Amino acid sequence: MTQEGFIRDIPVYGYTRYGDEMPIPRRDEPVELKNNIKDLIGRMKEETWDYQSLGVWAANKVPQYLWTKLDWKSTLKKEGWTWQKFLKMISYHTNDLIRWVSNETSWDELVDLLLSDINNPTLKRMYFFG
Repeated sequence: MTQEGFIRDIPVYGYTRYGDEMPIPRRDEPVELKNNIKDLIGRMKEETWDYQSLGVWAANKVPQYLWTKLDWKSTLKKEGWTWQKFLKMISYHTNDLIRWVSNETSWDELVDLLLSDINNPTLKRMYFFG
């Protein structure tokens, strides 16, 4: 049972329902974005620092894609989410982003993980107040 105002993980015509009225867009995998990140990581492989994390976070491209291109912000802002809170939430999924870029998980699985956190009232409190 889903609480009012939280995302339901029910795909509907390329969307996930948010609460009872607002859809969160779910689109096909952004392959060009993924390839750009892979290319960047490939160029940094010889470095001794955490090049994979840097690669997936370069210019915040994945969060930017979700927040702006897919327009998650329109729905999430109504629930009190800000860009900064959204980045904080996604930062806990850095390894999941790396797994997606490395083809160890699918785009849909990654989006499901993110929506699961957004849907979780305990985690939402942590992102908002922790």
